[in-house]
Amino acid sequence: MRAFAQADRFVSDVEARKLRPAYVFVGDETFFRNRCREAILEHLVPPDLRDFSLFEFDLGETGLTEVLDRARTPSLMAPFQVFFIRGVKNLFGRGSNEEKLAAIEEYCKNPNPHALLIFVADHISIPSDARRMELTDRDRYERIRETLGQFCGIVELSRVEESEAVRWIGEYCASRDVKIDTDGARELVDALGGDMMMISNELEKLILYVGEKKRITLGDVETMVLAAKQRSLYELTDAISAKDRVRALETLDAILSSGEGEEAALIVGVVLVGRLLLEVADDADPVAERSEDVFLVRHLQGGNRAFERGRLPECFQAFCAGTGAQGNPGLEENVLP
Repeated sequence: MRAFAQADRFVSDVEARKLRPAYVFVGDETFFRNRCREAILEHLVPPDLRDFSLFEFDLGETGLTEVLDRARTPSLMAPFQVFFIRGVKNLFGRGSNEEKLAAIEEYCKNPNPHALLIFVADHISIPSDARRMELTDRDRYERIRETLGQFCGIVELSRVEESEAVRWIGEYCASRDVKIDTDGARELVDALGGDMMMISNELEKLILYVGEKKRITLGDVETMVLAAKQRSLYELTDAISAKDRVRALETLDAILSSGEGEEAALIVGVVLVGRLLLEVADDADPVAERSEDVFLVRHLQGGNRAFERGRLPECFQAFCAGTGAQGNPGLEENVLP
């Protein structure tokens, strides 16, 4: 399967320990990124040494020089170190970036043999049909290939075509000794918008749901997918309550990818949740009486205790900046009282 090929090749190289000093994961398909990450953890990072072997950096917060210095320095506590480096777009900001790119090239020519650098370019979205890639994403991808691609390995993490997703579902179910009706597999892919991360998560739940029956029908899929859609808003509010911007954005992206409603309607839903969060932060009991979903309000009341009311506007401002809501007429005023 074409979309799976590059991630599969990388996993094979990890298993064989035939690795380049640095790679760039290009694309926002979380399913493949997690698959590559799990292979790295399984084969290169012992569980009891992860505090000394696994490091996460964001170039928006940490300078490239510091990251490369850390990578060059051998660890006395771990035999191998892995560095996941987000914020790749900061390597291509305004002004001259030649010095940054030259520093990475220099490291790759003389690397620490006991370290692996993974640059995560998840600001680029690669559709299943590359011809439909947005012009901005295409330009960003080309810049990465023309620069980092000269001395780093490129692993393309694109979206998956419907036929490939259906095929993967069948093969995965077979590996778990479970049968799935073809109509059920198609419905799962269609209902979740081809988002492989959501598909894999819901498939695991379906396998548990059918239990000893060992067969997933169209009816089973329809039942569980409906439940998944109902859970989405709860998961979004949990992420916001935990001030986990990355998880909140990933959840929002998954909801949008499922094709359920327009983006504007979804953002309005976020605005309404924001208002509920603000009222619940003040322990406003009347909110339960005005809400059509009392269970959602009680859920918010349970998860919102970690919030200081004064920081809610700040959190939603950051959230809306990431989703594109900030700047839309009228939305910011509704979110931020």
